Amino acid sequence: MSIENCARFQHYELDRLLAGLRTIEMVTFCVVHDLFLLAVLVVKLVDGIWDKTYAQNRSFVCGLPAADSKD
Repeated sequence: MSIENCARFQHYELDRLLAGLRTIEMVTFCVVHDLFLLAVLVVKLVDGIWDKTYAQNRSFVCGLPAADSKD
């Protein structure tokens, strides 16, 4: 193999490696982004359930009006 062919082959391999790294980077970014959005969704869901439960328990346990009542 001549020096030019060897250099071309190495350049080709480097391009393939960089393309693979870019793909891994994009996949990692998308996975982390989706996990973040899922975490936000879970926190909002739990917060909504907690607020609803707390409002019901507040009126039952303390004798106070529920948070959503007009009293």
